[in-house]
Amino acid sequence: MFKFIIGYFFIVDMANTANIILLDVLRDAIGFPESQSLILQLPVVFAAIFVIPIIGWMGDKFGAKATVWTVGALYLVGLVSGILAIWYGKKSVSPGLTLMFILTFIMMICVGIGLGSTWVVQRVMILKLAPPEKVGEYVGFSYIAGRLNASVAIFIWGGIIKLFYPIFNAKGYDYRTYSIGLLFLLFLLVVGMVITFFVKIPSDEERKKWAEDYINHGMKTQTELEKEQNKKS
Repeated sequence: MFKFIIGYFFIVDMANTANIILLDVLRDAIGFPESQSLILQLPVVFAAIFVIPIIGWMGDKFGAKATVWTVGALYLVGLVSGILAIWYGKKSVSPGLTLMFILTFIMMICVGIGLGSTWVVQRVMILKLAPPEKVGEYVGFSYIAGRLNASVAIFIWGGIIKLFYPIFNAKGYDYRTYSIGLLFLLFLLVVGMVITFFVKIPSDEERKKWAEDYINHGMKTQTELEKEQNKKS
C-alpha cells in the first residue's frame, strides 16, 4: 500500500496538472482560439463519460495492476502526441485531417479520459490492497494526499515555463516551451509507473482470509473478544 501511495502521488500529480494546463496549451502552444478550444473539448467530455466505466470494468476483469498500466499507457500516448504536436506544429495547427491536428486531438482525448480513469484506478487498487477494516481509512488518506499534491507539479510547471520561455522566445520558438513542460509531466508519469510496478497485489485467497478474519474477529466488540480469550485461557 505504501508503494502504491507513493507511485500514485506522482501519477495523480501529473494527471491533475495535465488537465489544469490543457486549455493554456491549446491556446498558447497549439494556436487555437480559446472559444475553439472549449468547443473541441466537448467530444472529450462525452468520450470520458463512456470510457471511464470501461476502466472500472477492466479493474474487475483483468486486475488492478493491468488497469493502472492501461491508464498509464493512455497518458503516455497523450503526452507524447502533445509534445510532437507542439514542437512541430509551430503554433499554427488548425482543425482538419492533418497530422498535427490528429496528434493534438489524441492528446486532448487521452488527457481528458485519463483524469477520471486515474480516480477509478485509485479506488480499484485500494480495494485490492487494503484489509476490509482499513478500506475507509486508506481511501480517505489517498484522497487527502491527492488534494495536497495537486499544487506541487503545477508549481514546478510554472517554474519550467518561466525558465525556458525567454530562451525559446529569443529564438522565435516560444511555443516549444510547453513541450518541455509536457516532458516534465511525462517524467512524473514514468516515475509513478515504475514505483507501481513493484506493488504486490494480494491473491483472492489472501483477501478471502482477510475478510474471514475480519468477520470472525474484527467485527466483534472488545467485550466479546475478552470473553473468548477468557474461555480459551
